[in-house]
Amino acid sequence: MNDSIWTATAWWGKWFMPKVGKLTLEGQRLSFQVGEQLEFDVPLEELQELTWHWYSFSAAFETTVRGKPYFLSFLGPGNTLGSWWRGLQRGRQWRAEMTARLAHSRQ
Repeated sequence: MNDSIWTATAWWGKWFMPKVGKLTLEGQRLSFQVGEQLEFDVPLEELQELTWHWYSFSAAFETTVRGKPYFLSFLGPGNTLGSWWRGLQRGRQWRAEMTARLAHSRQ
């Protein structure tokens, strides 16, 4: 398992006005920050109802953190074909890494 620090730009919310922020995976912790506001910083095991929907092609996931729902996407509004493809690849890499780290923490 790789315990390196991962960071990526992610968009929070659905539809027309998602908020852009920074998603960080460090060890067994996932955090999300929008501007100066830290939305969450929790162990991966505290993510509730973690779902990577088939229709997002692994470019987005939904979860609940301490009772608050989040839809986080690696695709922002107004994508080109190239940025769409990079967002899909980034999402798939994050899904694999988060899944591996969760599995490791449950051993």
